[in-house]
Amino acid sequence: MKKTLKKLCSMTLVLMMLAALTGCGSEKEEKDVLRCKQEQEGYVVEMVYDAKGDKATRVTQTSTLDLSKYPEEAVAAVDDALKQAEETYKAIKGVEYSYKKEDNKMIETVIIDLNKDTINELSEKGLMPIEGEKDKKVTYISIERTKESLEKSGWTVE
Repeated sequence: MKKTLKKLCSMTLVLMMLAALTGCGSEKEEKDVLRCKQEQEGYVVEMVYDAKGDKATRVTQTSTLDLSKYPEEAVAAVDDALKQAEETYKAIKGVEYSYKKEDNKMIETVIIDLNKDTINELSEKGLMPIEGEKDKKVTYISIERTKESLEKSGWTVE
């Protein structure tokens, strides 16, 4: 009887410890925690961030350019620039890049998994501006600091 009680107590204690450890390390990822938008003369940029707490885990940026306002030469230049951007972004692990021409609009989509290696590679290539010490590696993107920075820059933030 004592052995059974000891085993039962031990098993209960182990299960409680496992439950406590699981609770500590499982901050849930939330989708669409920050949405921001900027519009200028037929050019619209929208960003949507996912996060765990204050740590951004993914950003999806969609840029839409109304091509009806530009001559053919300018549209061709935009197309060339997007082809170059596609080569650059696709070489970076953790980044998905695409663009398409649809209904006289050019739509560019960049999806970035915001892990420290991807953040630092994008920063080094000048593709993601990072505030802070230039020679210090960034380990994560803060949702609160990003929100403040975007609001100061004139973005509409939800």
